[in-house]
Amino acid sequence: MSKFPEAHFAVFPEKLVQTCVMAATRPIDLVLDPFIGSGTVAIVAQQLGRHFVGIDCSDEYCAIARKRIGKNQPAFGLV
Repeated sequence: MSKFPEAHFAVFPEKLVQTCVMAATRPIDLVLDPFIGSGTVAIVAQQLGRHFVGIDCSDEYCAIARKRIGKNQPAFGLV
């Protein structure tokens, strides 16, 4: 179950994303999420001091991600 109430059905747990981002990147690296969905990867990337680029073909999911990312801190990038 997601902690984010507006999320779609496939939200990753932040702890899972955190492990992957920390294992594969260093601070200030760029994290690409080609299916940004609700923005969990972007949120975690920002929390860990990484930049991110998020892409999604769904306008609805991009709007959800923009709203969620905006609640945490300014987005580095969202396509």
